Amino acid sequence: MNWFRLNEFLDTSRLCLKVRPHEEDGVAASSSLSSVHGFVRSLTRTDDRGRVIVQRGGLCATRSLRYVLLDPAAEFREMVAEARAVVLVGGTMQPVEQLIAQLALSHDVVRFSCGHVVPSDHVMAAAVGHGPAGVQLEFNYESRGDVAMDLGDAVVRVATLVPGGSVLFFPSYQAKDDALACWTARGAMARLDAVAKVFSETKHAKDSDALLDAFARHVEDTGRATLMAVVGGKLSEGINFADKLGRCVIMVGLPFPNLHSAELKEKMAYLDAKFPAKGTRASQRYYDTLCWRALNQAIGRAVRHRRDYAAILLVDHRFTREGVADKLPLWIGTGLQAHSTFDHVEHELAQFFRRMQHSTHDGVGQQAQ
Repeated sequence: MNWFRLNEFLDTSRLCLKVRPHEEDGVAASSSLSSVHGFVRSLTRTDDRGRVIVQRGGLCATRSLRYVLLDPAAEFREMVAEARAVVLVGGTMQPVEQLIAQLALSHDVVRFSCGHVVPSDHVMAAAVGHGPAGVQLEFNYESRGDVAMDLGDAVVRVATLVPGGSVLFFPSYQAKDDALACWTARGAMARLDAVAKVFSETKHAKDSDALLDAFARHVEDTGRATLMAVVGGKLSEGINFADKLGRCVIMVGLPFPNLHSAELKEKMAYLDAKFPAKGTRASQRYYDTLCWRALNQAIGRAVRHRRDYAAILLVDHRFTREGVADKLPLWIGTGLQAHSTFDHVEHELAQFFRRMQHSTHDGVGQQAQ
């Protein structure tokens, strides 16, 4: 098949505009032919900055064929050349060094980061390295049962102090399910459910709205609930846990992406080839950046307006290391405190919520509109 002739035909015939898209629930969906045209156009590229990723599966629904651009610098330079100025704006761009390097931006980049609309004393940010039993908390594929159990005990004790909803973000569905299985087997789940009823995100995006509604109703009716979510899942992006829905956000571990992903492997190999190692490899810097951006996206779901307040707990001893604050948004990083014991965290958390409930009078603040 001649991909160049096919692409030319699709361009000149404007066939994608002539085919009426189908409708789902009365709403017109984008034409699948447009996606095919985009893929064909990608195959006509003559450089080595892209890869075709083939995903095989037993069912047609799990198979895919897609083009991935590994280096957007050339396309970005074209936009810069045509503009007087280019402004990149985002709430979760930190850390930005990797972005600047990948886009090959010149040295005259002006960087600006502003604070949050909420006062600094409306946010408590704590790095928690040890659980109530003194176990050093590190969450990875080799984590032992006592680590998960000490996390469960910590969550129960935190939930008793939170005047509203607590949202836990896990690095993956497997990590979440493993923790819940451990807590259920050892009794922590029953204790947590009694204090703040537990709701757990599933892999099925269609269930998210109903889950979120049930969580919100329980917080409204009883004053407390716990939501177990996953970084990269639907609840970690685009959902606002304002006011009492997200009085406490708990990040469990570091959400590093899957190293076995074909797309990630190709991207990391490309970066190492383009940027020869000078100290830390470019691929490792990119891998770390993906982790921190996903983390920042998740914890940014809370504190949504100037009268809001919340506690943000980063639970893993790696969060207590030097330099972590520089990888977080300014409004969190500047106030981040690393605590040596869980008792100290518990004490600070109780004081924070007592002070905020007194200052807001009603204990829940005003719901954002």
